[in-house]
Amino acid sequence: MWPFHFRKQGSAAPDNPSAETSDAGASLSALTEQLSKFIRWSYRNQKTLAESLHNIEQGLANVSSEAERQREVAAQQSDNTALRLIAWLDDLDALCATPAGPPAEWSSLFSKWAGNLQDALSQYGFHDMDILGKIYDPRQAEALGTTHECDRTGSHPAPYQVVRLLRRGLTKDGRLYRKAQVIVYKEGEENE
Repeated sequence: MWPFHFRKQGSAAPDNPSAETSDAGASLSALTEQLSKFIRWSYRNQKTLAESLHNIEQGLANVSSEAERQREVAAQQSDNTALRLIAWLDDLDALCATPAGPPAEWSSLFSKWAGNLQDALSQYGFHDMDILGKIYDPRQAEALGTTHECDRTGSHPAPYQVVRLLRRGLTKDGRLYRKAQVIVYKEGEENE
């Protein structure tokens, strides 16, 4: 007996093999059509999704660059404000340093204004350098002159001690921003 013709018992031979083949062909063509539609739909959705992701990426890049630009503008405005405050503080110091000085009734007001300006500058990271009464350091100050005069208590300061501050020295965020301009004590007979 040939193995190709062997049938199990109870299994009947197909009645119409060509009908089964045509049904399988129809099912296959329907399945192929469905698969084709799914592939087209998947491609369109993938393309739409890719375009959406690209648009989101562009939007984020635009927002990021705009935020960076706004930070730069704010930083520039902050620096300009701080420079104006420094100029006002210098003007107050110059007014108080005149030989006649401010009138007595104005002295406390000028000191208050100077304190307010210093507080405002500290919010921008600027701080005064404490060099008055200390030994002159050329890394922190410019000596614009010397004096042989005694200090207010009548004692002689140490040689090259800073005895008068002409312009404040400033640090910004812990770094030297501007050197102070000072007068230092020098032992000797005449002023320079």
